Amino acid sequence: MQPLSGKLNTIDGRCLHFRAWGDPARARIVLIHGFGQGGYAWSAFVRALRPDCTVIGLDLSGHGDSDWRTDCAYDASHHAHDVAAALNTLDLREVVLIGHSLGAEVALRLAEPLRKQIRAVVLMDGGPDLNAATLDHLYRQFCAQPWIYPSQDAYAERLAETMPLTSRDTLGEFAREALRRIDGAAFELKCDPALRLAPPPRSSPSLWRLVEEVNVPTLLVRGAGSAVLSPHTAERIVRALPNGSLVTVPCAGHAVLLDNPSGSAREVHAFLSQLPVSSAAKRAVGVMCQR
Repeated sequence: MQPLSGKLNTIDGRCLHFRAWGDPARARIVLIHGFGQGGYAWSAFVRALRPDCTVIGLDLSGHGDSDWRTDCAYDASHHAHDVAAALNTLDLREVVLIGHSLGAEVALRLAEPLRKQIRAVVLMDGGPDLNAATLDHLYRQFCAQPWIYPSQDAYAERLAETMPLTSRDTLGEFAREALRRIDGAAFELKCDPALRLAPPPRSSPSLWRLVEEVNVPTLLVRGAGSAVLSPHTAERIVRALPNGSLVTVPCAGHAVLLDNPSGSAREVHAFLSQLPVSSAAKRAVGVMCQR
């Protein structure tokens, strides 16, 4: 299924772009990508999920096809406000938030304030106490990369240098979605260049408090080869979660949804299958029984 595209207004009039696999107003899964990427990063993951899932993937401000911020406030707190506005605009209820890296922090920041709207949370290789040196290295890679490429294939080759576990097909698809054509021949990254001037992503100690406040079922997905989230920290996060569980996806690093989309989707699908029946599903069964 090809995703639908659209835009949603945030509180201050900016627009967030989204991709929806199914009717966005009926979405039951909301995807929040990592720093420097976009909702397109989830394409292979979504295809590997069960076909009856209705999914929406947001482009955070300054990323993908969403509007850029004039104040360059691209921290997780501001992203959380934008995502909350998007959920409220669509009037989504009983959703599962799935966030990768920066997106995982955004999901943590929303879990308590939107507890009446959220059914469960999936944190993909993200959370508190992440490896600061590795985050700095990834940020320096992002800032140092060329912003303009002669072709989509050239960008895919660049990605292959830093993402050796991701298949060439997945990288090619990622590259096609991550670039926009300029001047008829060249391509540029869709991200706001000001992201290179923003403070590098950091794992705030205050996230531990947010972890302890997540009262919905929560799955932490770690890439087996991740240099960002250590096994020790992952186990500590799960112990701190009131209702948490941990899975480790093989053949994957920090970019677990890209490195092993089928393995990631399989673990998420298993987690979703164990959730209590939602109120919406109960109402649907009640209507059917009355007929």
